[in-house]
Amino acid sequence: MSVSSVDEVAVDGTGRTAPGNGRSAPRSIRDLPGPRGLPLVGVAHRMLTTPLHQVIEQWCERYGPVFAFKLGSRTVVVVTDADAVNQALRERPEGFRRPWLGERIGRELVGTVGVFAAEGDEWRRQRRLAVTALNSNHLERYYEVVRTCTERLHGRLIGAATGESHEIGSDLTAFTVDVTSALAFGHDLNTLQHGDGELQRHIQRIFQTMARRITMPFPYWRWLRLPADRAARR
Repeated sequence: MSVSSVDEVAVDGTGRTAPGNGRSAPRSIRDLPGPRGLPLVGVAHRMLTTPLHQVIEQWCERYGPVFAFKLGSRTVVVVTDADAVNQALRERPEGFRRPWLGERIGRELVGTVGVFAAEGDEWRRQRRLAVTALNSNHLERYYEVVRTCTERLHGRLIGAATGESHEIGSDLTAFTVDVTSALAFGHDLNTLQHGDGELQRHIQRIFQTMARRITMPFPYWRWLRLPADRAARR
């Protein structure tokens, strides 16, 4: 799935996107289907009670693989056709770029952005580092770390299958923290078995704050910081 702010998108006769393939003329995003929003805020109110990805999935089932909606003053086009998404990814960053808002919010919140949010020359530099770290010579050394963490995650999921209650999102966050800390810092935090660690709580708070701010119709936090914003700032 690709979510972006754009001026126009090419759509073929079946309603599937066809960026740059010449088989159909681009049409305005005003012609695309999508949910109707409220004045000033658009559909931002829908994101307050339902996670963004769930809202997008519901709209995809209703409006098809390409649709648009208003989020405050921004117009957002969602593309869920796999071929069109892959083509857009291949043409990054010259032909397409990620929504600038995510990069801006990331810099406001933590002062920098990683390879998943960076663009342009900064993205190219970080991508080279990531590709080098993930080449076959390094992956062989990573195997034992990933295997150990995966076995712990498997044990957690087996417990859930036998009736224990687990928050799967927390388990997956802990798995990511454990793998990353072991590979990057050489230290096994083992938050999967030891429970929520301080680092894991910080990461969850940052992600939750970024997700909330991305769906806000205006940047209220620059003038008014709610308790959640103050906690994220600390």
